[in-house]
Amino acid sequence: MIGNGREYTENRAGRLPASGSLPARHAAPRHATRSGPGSPMHSLTHIAILALAGAVGTLLRAGCTTLATKLIGAGFPVGTLVVNVAGSLAFGLLAGFIRTRGNISVSLEMILLVGLMGGFTTFSSYAFQSVEMLMGGRVIPAVAYVVATNVAALLAVWVGLRITGGV
Repeated sequence: MIGNGREYTENRAGRLPASGSLPARHAAPRHATRSGPGSPMHSLTHIAILALAGAVGTLLRAGCTTLATKLIGAGFPVGTLVVNVAGSLAFGLLAGFIRTRGNISVSLEMILLVGLMGGFTTFSSYAFQSVEMLMGGRVIPAVAYVVATNVAALLAVWVGLRITGGV
């Protein structure tokens, strides 16, 4: 699985995308990331490292948000904006590095993209998936994804607030 939770199917040449927006790296990719015996994320050690990376990302998010709010003020959610933009940039840099260098283990890739970046911001995955669709010429699905994500997320927050009496 990579930052957006997609699965890969296994073959002798490496891993091939089964669905989602992260295509296989240039030529023949490496190995599968499915969970199970022998998989990169099967051991409790790997799971613990993934969780730790998520915790580090969360602490980085809290620190960045707090610092940005102190420096700029609380009248606008600047901390969240900074984290979302910085997280999207970091996700793009990491994904690009992984694609062009290719000699990073799938376990480390998962730890960085799912754990660290997922803890820092999931907006980076959303932005990356949107850009991938646009770059792949899938303009209508990309626009639909952006609109649906934003409308559905705003509606879901409103519904949650209404249900709990927070509005």
